[in-house]
This record gives sequence, structure tokens and C-alpha cells, in this order.
Amino acid sequence: MRRFLVSMVLLMATALPAPAGAAPGWLPSGDVASSSSQALDDNAVVTDAAGNVTAVWNNGTTAPGLIASTRSAITHAWSTPVTISEAGTFAEDATVAVDAAGNVTALWERKLTDAKARVQSAVRDAATGAWSEPRYVDDSTSFTGIRDTDLAVAPDGTVHAVWITGYKSGPAHVWMSKRPTLSSGWDAPFEIEDTPATPSIDGSQIAVAPNGRAFAVWTALVSGVDRVQRAFVRDTGEWSTAANLAGSESAENVRVAALPNGQFVAAWANVGDNSQNPGTAWVKAVVDGPAFSAAPVDLGRTATATRATNLFVASDASGNATVTWTRNDDGRHVIAAAWNGSSWQIQAVSPDGSAGMPTDLAYDAAGNAHIAWVRVNSDIPGTPGRVFVSTRSVGGVFGTPADLSLGEADGRQARLAFDGAGNGIAVWNYPGASSYRIKAAGFDGAPPALTGAGSTSVPATGTVGQPVAMSAAPSNPWGDAAIYWTFGDGATGSGGSISHTYAVPGTYTVITSAVDQVGSGSTTRTITISAAPIPGGPGGAGGPGTTTKPTPEALLSGKKITLAAVLGRSKKAKKCPKSATASVNTRSKGKTYKGSAKLKVKTVTVDGKSRCKTTGTLKLNRTPPKSLKSLTVKVGGPSLTARTIRTVRDNG
Repeated sequence: MRRFLVSMVLLMATALPAPAGAAPGWLPSGDVASSSSQALDDNAVVTDAAGNVTAVWNNGTTAPGLIASTRSAITHAWSTPVTISEAGTFAEDATVAVDAAGNVTALWERKLTDAKARVQSAVRDAATGAWSEPRYVDDSTSFTGIRDTDLAVAPDGTVHAVWITGYKSGPAHVWMSKRPTLSSGWDAPFEIEDTPATPSIDGSQIAVAPNGRAFAVWTALVSGVDRVQRAFVRDTGEWSTAANLAGSESAENVRVAALPNGQFVAAWANVGDNSQNPGTAWVKAVVDGPAFSAAPVDLGRTATATRATNLFVASDASGNATVTWTRNDDGRHVIAAAWNGSSWQIQAVSPDGSAGMPTDLAYDAAGNAHIAWVRVNSDIPGTPGRVFVSTRSVGGVFGTPADLSLGEADGRQARLAFDGAGNGIAVWNYPGASSYRIKAAGFDGAPPALTGAGSTSVPATGTVGQPVAMSAAPSNPWGDAAIYWTFGDGATGSGGSISHTYAVPGTYTVITSAVDQVGSGSTTRTITISAAPIPGGPGGAGGPGTTTKPTPEALLSGKKITLAAVLGRSKKAKKCPKSATASVNTRSKGKTYKGSAKLKVKTVTVDGKSRCKTTGTLKLNRTPPKSLKSLTVKVGGPSLTARTIRTVRDNG
């Protein structure tokens, strides 16, 4: 069994383009892997909190092995597929899970002979990106018929595993093990006490609640009736004995998911017996836990359904849950039942005339539920095997399904996974006419993020007149992002790598924004700019001390001159005036460069003396060529000592 598992910052009025405003949605699909000779199937997928995706699938028909590939959220490239099972061995029934640190665990059945099998596992270390050698989880070489392997990860990183041994004809047993840490081995497996050594144990699955409690379910033949059984980890740390769930007579296809309050939701197909309308079938569900003493409720009961199949259960961080299944009557509709914390709402998901089979169910970070299903109509040309995803927004209903197949039929085993930001992926296999392929489609559900370690680089300090290098690499798993900057001094820029030169000392707030079609994300950094020392003066090469002044006082950038000039006052003036003026009138190579500006003035202290600092921007009538190294700016005003200042070019 498988668990398949940046607000827009205004730079200037039009400096930062607004996003296109597109809603989150599915992107065109592409191939992850292909083969002209080997069947690619049995796929599973997970995505970590940062949006990195790991897919695992079965490769081959004569000696199937497990293949894995990881797609980077930064580079958007899939890694070269690698074999993670033992070379030349049969590896089947794979399941994968990921912990909070991004470490991926895979679990599978390793066949020894037709009658013997063992359980193996491998781990992809998030820090190195490498897979470990496969390790046995069980401690026996005599297991037969291993099947229905499943994994679940606790918040502390503990990985729990469950599987069944024995063929469906019996006897069969339910086994558990756990791996406490990434570096530790698996604990010795143990059989759940009171598991009947009888035929027809089937469908084991495990879930872990936020409090770390693990809960497992399966169906077992008890006194001639298939019943849902459960076991859970007690407060003391050991597993409980197996017990029947109330009202689970004649059950099959049980599924379970954990809720944030420590409860669990379990659902199963009820198969009618002699006392319950023979031949009818419906779905039952119960929310309780962990002992599960509450009575289950009927979901979508109908007297005409011949069987309820393909069940999946999922939950979100708010305590909502969804169950989906195929109702095998009236066109084989895909049905969903949504739990809102107090009641169930039933809805047909597949459109009228579209027979469908659910293949996975998952929630995204915002609480939207997604059902992957495959259309199975044989009477509509070109439609069998088309992969669809139906989505229900929070508080809404399932809308028009998205067709991920791009016209290709015969898709199979579509699996879903979503990261902590709301981005997701669907992976399925496609047996084409000339090749076998693993296909994937991304779900762009969140704007770019600039909050990860190393995503934005802005130095803490800099010097007036010297370029400061900055860079940004947002996490945006399913799209390219445009990068925009505000430097805190009125200047702006764009691009992933950029430099900027500050003209005036001070502390500035640098805002970096990343924008894609879904939205934008931003982050802020602070940089302190120090004045350049006066060459040969006090504090420079000429002697001790740290007397500095703001330089350059006139910075030429394009056709703009940014002024930050300090002037003295006339002897009779008691204070600085409110404004000053600046002007340029230079002729070079037959062209005149001129302009004027009104400057703001404030009182500052330089080297212990009161001075008047003038600031503002002067715009020239034309842009000087690079061959014109500098211009002369005249600065003055009432009660001020006029100065002539040479500009410095901005090379940033």
C-alpha cells in the first residue's frame, strides 16, 4: 500500500510590474523517465517542505528494480535516475515518506523466491542528496507473501512501517517496526499481539498524529466475517493489541488519516452480507481515536451499487478530512465525502458520463483538497486512461476537473504530493505505443519564496562610492521568478545578481521581491554604509584619528546627479537656510550639458562643527558619454558658502 505522499512592494509608481494575476493551477506535463523496453510503473512520489520532489518507480519486467529521481526546487531539473534497490532483484510494492528535514525513506518488498520475501528500505539524505544502500527492515528470511507495505513519519522524524506477511489464502500476520533517527537502524520488527493467524488479512495502512501517536488499520477474517481491525501506540510507547472497529462487518479496502487533535479518520467499503441487503455496497467512516469506540456512519449508501472501490482518505492541518471512492453504479462515478469537523457532505466528483477511478487524494497547505482520478470510459474514443485532478477549495465543492494528460490516454497510477507552501505535483505512468514513460505535472500553487537560507545575499556593511554586490535565488518550484530591488536610497534595480553604489553614509533597508504569475514574495535586509576616509587627512594615511566626510558629494548616474554636499555658513548666519540650489553648465566636444535643481538643507555636525548638508537630484538635458569623466556642479544658496564640486561616476 502506498502513501503518496512572494505582497507586492512598491518600488516607485511603476518600478515593480504587477503579477499576471493567474490563479494557482496545473502546468503542462512532461516526462520524468522513459524506456523503449522496460515497463515503468508502481510509482510513488513525495515533496519536501522546500518543494523538492522525489519520485520512485518500478523498472523492468524480468527483474524489476526500484528507480528514484529528485527534482530540485531551485534548478527545476530532475536528477539522473538511480537504482535504489539491490541490482538484479525483484523490488515491488514501494511506498515513500519524507520527514521535516527533507530526508526521504522508501520501503518495498524484496522478493527472494516465489515463496519467500523480505522488507527493505533506503534513505535519501537531504544534506547530501545521496541514497543509502538498501537495508533489511525485518529480521527473518522466512517471510512469505509480503505485501501492503506502508510508511508514516512522526514530527520528531521517527519513521513507522507496517506490512503483512502470508498469502491471502493464509495464514497471515501484521508486522510493525520503526526507525527512531535517520542514522539509526530499524528496530526489531514485531507482530501485533492478537493478530489472528488466519487467511485474508489485507490492506494494512499506518498514520501518525501530530502528537506522535501511530495508528494502524487492516482487514482480517474474524469468525468468518471480514472486519476492520486497528492497533495504536499507547502513551507508554508500546503498541496496543489488535481490536475490531465497531460496525465494520463485511469490510474491505480500509484507509486511515490522522487529524491534528490526535484523532483519526478511518473509512472502508462495506460489503453487504445476508443481514444487510445482499449484493449492495457503500462506504462507512468513523472519526474517533485512538481506541475507536464510536459507531461509524454510512457515506453515500445506495441499494444499487455493486461495490465501492478505490478508497482514499486524507486530512489537513485544520482538522478537515476527505474520503473518495468509485461508486460502481450509475456510470461508475467518482464520489467524495468531506468532513468539516462535525458532519459529512457527499458530492459526485466526476462529471456526468465520465466513469472514473480515484488513484490518490491529498491536501495542499491552504486546505484545498485534490483528487487524482483516471477516466475509464471505454465508449468515448480517446478518453480511457486520461488523468484528471479535481480540486475543492476550502469551504467549497469540487469543480471542473483539470485534464493533465494533454490528450494522451491510458495513464495509470496518478499520485499526488504537496509541499508546505502549497505547490504540488502529480506523477503517473504511461505505457505508450513505442515507449514506457513516467510523467509529471506541476501545480504552481504559491508565489516565489525568499525566506530560505542563502536565498538572499546582502552584505551588512559597505562604503560610500564603492559598489555593493547583492544576489537573490528564490525558491519557486514550478516557475521562473523576476527579481526586483529597492536599495533604500530611492534607487531600484532588477535581476538575480546586481550591484549598487551608495552616495551618502547611513543605514538603508534593502527590499528584494520575487514575482511570478501567482504572486510575489519579498524579504528585507539592512545595510550600513560608512563614509570613505579622506586620503592623507586625519584618520587616513596622514595620521591617527577617524575624521571623515561624506564622499562623493556629487554622483553621476546616466543623466542624473545625486547630490549630498556639505557647505559652510556665512559668519552672520545663525542657522542653515531651508533650501539651496545646484547647477551644471559644461560644454564638451560641441555639446552642452546643463541642468539645475533645488536642494533640501539640514544642519549636520562635521568634525565637531555645525554645517549645512544639501541633498537632492539634478537632471541633465542629455546623458554624458563615458569619455566625459566628470562634470562641475555649482552649489550655493542664501547664507551659504558656495562650492564647486566635481562629480564621480556611478559604476554600479
